Amino acid sequence: MRFTHAVVVLAVAASLVACDGGGAASTAEAPKAVIPAAYTKSFSVKGMHCDGCAKTVAKKVKAVEGVADCTVDLQGERATVGMDDAKRTQAVIDVVKKLGYEVEPIDDSAPAAAPAADPAAPAAAPTAPATTPAT
Repeated sequence: MRFTHAVVVLAVAASLVACDGGGAASTAEAPKAVIPAAYTKSFSVKGMHCDGCAKTVAKKVKAVEGVADCTVDLQGERATVGMDDAKRTQAVIDVVKKLGYEVEPIDDSAPAAAPAADPAAPAAAPTAPATTPAT
C-alpha cells in the first residue's frame, strides 16, 4: 500500500514543479551573456493560470541561446521576446510547447484594423452634384 501512496506523492510533486508558483523549486543555471535585442517578437501563450506559470515561461525562454529578454503578460496571454534575430522564433516556440502551453507567433507587422463605423453616428448627408448656371 505504501508504494501506491509514493507514486501519487511523486505525481503531485512533479506537477507542482511544472507550475512552481514562482518558488525556487528549480535548479540554478549558469548566467548567460547579455545579448542586445536586435529583434523583438510577440507570441500568444495560452494555458498559463498563475504568476508561477508566467515566471517559468519567461525563465525558460530567457535560457534560449540568442534571447536577450522575455516579458510575459499573464492576463493578456502574451510573451514579448527580445532576441538577436528572427531565426530564434522556432526555438522559443519549441521551449514554450515543451512546457505544455499553446503558443503561436503574433504578426506584429500587420496593420491594425480600421475602426468600425459607429452605427449610432448620423449618416453623412449626400452632396448635390455641381451645376453650372445656364447662359
